[in-house]
Amino acid sequence: MRSSLALLKTSMTDSQAQKLNLSVIIPLKEISDSVVALAEIIVEAGCSLVVVQAEAADNPRRQQQQTTTLEELGADICYSSPSRGGQIARGVLQADTDWIWVLHADSLHVEPALRYLSRLSSGSVPAWGRFDVNLLGAHPALAMIGFLMNLRSRWTAICTGDQGMFFHRSLLRDIGGFPNQRLMEDIEVSRRLKGLGGFLAPKICISTSGERWLRDGLVSTVLRMWRWRLRYFLGASADELYAEYYPSEREDGV
Repeated sequence: MRSSLALLKTSMTDSQAQKLNLSVIIPLKEISDSVVALAEIIVEAGCSLVVVQAEAADNPRRQQQQTTTLEELGADICYSSPSRGGQIARGVLQADTDWIWVLHADSLHVEPALRYLSRLSSGSVPAWGRFDVNLLGAHPALAMIGFLMNLRSRWTAICTGDQGMFFHRSLLRDIGGFPNQRLMEDIEVSRRLKGLGGFLAPKICISTSGERWLRDGLVSTVLRMWRWRLRYFLGASADELYAEYYPSEREDGV
């Protein structure tokens, strides 16, 4: 990784002249090798990168090494109380571009989406949206779940964080900023933004791990997520649902 990082740093002088009007925000608990690899792709594409960490690392020495690597790449690393929505809101404030793209730390195969956003961010028409998501895993049902998630959000303009949501800053400003809440932040920001129009759902995939679905059971995970979504739409608070979603770590965030 050090040799590839050296090559990347050598090329950064040239890429800075092609800096995009786009910041990528990654909210996370801890910095991993996969995050560093994702950061290299993002920076090489000419994007600004804001990493928002939620809590103290379990392995401070290892975390310091990875933090230093990210800083050498040019990433802006900041900290927030554990809360996915709160961390994203913090990242939006930290970013200095008009366009914002929020990625989960385990996102993969983001290059086609980066090319799409590099074109979009060169324009001045405000918009927001998400990409299709591909759930990685051996079980064939994961492909069907991803397909249905993408189809549903294309019809309803209600998105999930796994789909890599992107926004023009002016639209976030129009809805009072990114929702600072611990759960259902993706649904809430979608619900507020869909009334403004400008929704985009390009048929471009990014990938994320399907491990959670396999670990917790495909059917039970789908039913549980729909139950929580329905309760949220009927008025249950994000904090109440969070306590049920993370029963053993109520003070954690991402």
